[in-house]
Amino acid sequence: MLNAEPVLIVCEEGPTRNLIDTTVRRRSPQTVCCSTLAEAKTLLARRSFSVMFCRDRLPDGDFRDAINAAKPVPSVVLSHLAEWEPCLAALRAGAFDYLSCPPAYREVERILGLALRESSQVRMSASATA
Repeated sequence: MLNAEPVLIVCEEGPTRNLIDTTVRRRSPQTVCCSTLAEAKTLLARRSFSVMFCRDRLPDGDFRDAINAAKPVPSVVLSHLAEWEPCLAALRAGAFDYLSCPPAYREVERILGLALRESSQVRMSASATA
């Protein structure tokens, strides 16, 4: 495990949330799941996370608000739209990456590894400048 901080999964859709949670737990035993933007903002204000996976549309907001609340945590946006425009919108908003749903296990694992490394580098840079 590269990080001691948990991975936050913000997704109201049970099957997608469970797939991400199961995949992440193979690499990082700590996950925290929630289904609304309000819950995510509360969690982000109270503790640190290494990576956030977030659905593009939530019952009370969208990924842009979640990404802003999570910064500088690497955020991966999950969407059922397998098109370029939503992907580009997520990346422009500051997402680390974008996954089409339902995501493939290997793709979640690959992106998680990259995001965990990014998270470690961000933390090391922050501690070096402090």
